[in-house]
Amino acid sequence: MGDLIVLAVKAVAGLFWLFFQGIRLAGLALGGVIGVTEQLVRQRSSGARFSPDRRYWWNGSRWVPARHPIAWLIPGGTALLLVVALGVCIANIGSSPTATVNTSSNETVIATPSADPEADPSALPPATASSLPASNGKATCGDPHAHVYSPDRLQLLASCVTVNGIVDVIRTEADGDLHVLVRLDPGQDKYLNAKNISAENGDLVTEPVCVDTPTQADAIPACQGYRNTLPIPALDTHVAVSGAWVLDLDHGWMEIHPVFAYNGVTGAPASPAAPPPSPSPAPLSAAPAAVNLCGAPANPWSYTFCGGNLIYSPDPGFCSYFLCISSFPNGTGYVVQCVDGKFSKSGGHTGVCSQHGGFKRNLYSP
Repeated sequence: MGDLIVLAVKAVAGLFWLFFQGIRLAGLALGGVIGVTEQLVRQRSSGARFSPDRRYWWNGSRWVPARHPIAWLIPGGTALLLVVALGVCIANIGSSPTATVNTSSNETVIATPSADPEADPSALPPATASSLPASNGKATCGDPHAHVYSPDRLQLLASCVTVNGIVDVIRTEADGDLHVLVRLDPGQDKYLNAKNISAENGDLVTEPVCVDTPTQADAIPACQGYRNTLPIPALDTHVAVSGAWVLDLDHGWMEIHPVFAYNGVTGAPASPAAPPPSPSPAPLSAAPAAVNLCGAPANPWSYTFCGGNLIYSPDPGFCSYFLCISSFPNGTGYVVQCVDGKFSKSGGHTGVCSQHGGFKRNLYSP
């Protein structure tokens, strides 16, 4: 906030300076016009008698230097250049670099800007491994709830999967985890949903837990007494990521959370997650079970292709989890999937999905 106030004060001061320089410029220009007019009037009234080299003219009483009319405008032009130069300087006030990359022989330290509201701006950049062994193709996983705070915010889709792609972004989060965004190789679109496309630039969020000390109060107990030593791949590295495939119900996107291995390399074994302290013992809530949706995108309402009831009034957040056609809100039928994979709400009407390859199948609510 202090930087914004300083910037605002500088901008206001600059605008006042420009205003007064504009007045000065107008005065110089007006003076130039008056000077030119006076010289022309005097030259005409005196007969404009010039010296042989035309450097002086007789004003009736003495010889006066014959100044070219354009010379009267030079001061105004100089002032204009000064005003333009100041404007350029003000436009660059507050500009700063957005990312810093430092390299050494053993590790790369990355600072990545982020619009993520849960990113921790005070955290040190994460250290990344200079290299990882080639993937052995084997998934190495553990307890999908170990050291995950509030596990009920994650809908478990599969307890252990392995995906492949290139590291696109690395962010340090306030809960002590990292967001290692991976751009998946072709053919793995089922691990993404519409929210990954719109909010994470098409990347899959892979989240190793407790890499850093959490500053988020409700996440502190989950990492108490544990520090994840999992080697973190560097930016632009091609990796195989193994972990639990989940739907983050708070944000709406798909994740590998927690990550257990990159290219089959794991960190220190995770101890079972300790329950948050409470005044009296309370039974732990059961973890949500994986749901079979028969190929439908993961979603909080368990909409499925398996069968059930046709959906005439989908939840308002439907298009955050499903790829919808542009006219979806105007549909007056039930929800169907088109051949191109997008969803329409014109089921039961003639010509449904006519611009998207035709009708493919219905979507149901349980």
